[in-house]
Amino acid sequence: MQVGRSNPGTKLGRLLGSGKEARVFEYGSRVAKLYAPGRHEEAAFREAAILAGLETTGIPIPTVWAVKRIEGRWGLVMELVVGGSFAEHMRRNEPAIPSYLGHMARHTSVFTSISRSGLAG
Repeated sequence: MQVGRSNPGTKLGRLLGSGKEARVFEYGSRVAKLYAPGRHEEAAFREAAILAGLETTGIPIPTVWAVKRIEGRWGLVMELVVGGSFAEHMRRNEPAIPSYLGHMARHTSVFTSISRSGLAG
């Protein structure tokens, strides 16, 4: 994974999705998830770490290629995953829901406690 500033030749493309804390844009052959202005890099690094930890679950998780500032906002550059959302994947695999949620809770609680203890930087 790369950490740094945006590549000079890569521009944000069309908006693919939007939520309370971030927006997802086309970014060359990948996507860029950019957090709202004013959010610190900690949120981007935390999400990258959680996604990396969830790769072993079998859920289609995007590969994170970089955590960086793009047009003044922190975000993730990720592989575009074609298919349903996390919730849709769980609905199709109902017997695995407790396992998926357990993985997510373990990874989220570890990174939240690291962040609160001041070790995340």
